[in-house]
Amino acid sequence: MNGAIGLGFSLVNDDDKVREHAVFADFELNKYLGRGYIGTGLTIWDFTNETVPGLLLHFGVPLNNSERHPVHFVGQSRLFFADSLSDNYLLWAGVRVHF
Repeated sequence: MNGAIGLGFSLVNDDDKVREHAVFADFELNKYLGRGYIGTGLTIWDFTNETVPGLLLHFGVPLNNSERHPVHFVGQSRLFFADSLSDNYLLWAGVRVHF
């Protein structure tokens, strides 16, 4: 069981679109396979705007050999409960550092 708090940076540069960053929290159940993992959980998205809960599916692949501060490449999929499928952020990728 893990928990994470993060910041989603907006990469929108179009003048006709809103550029907003988001703060979120994840509550995860992970199955570790060696140093990598797959998992599921609940997400709460965007404490700075409209807060919406959702389902989280993800995996992590280790990028270093550190036991104390592992770094993973993470792929995620989120399905928000209050939105339609066309409004969802369905796929994400990034780097997660454990402190």
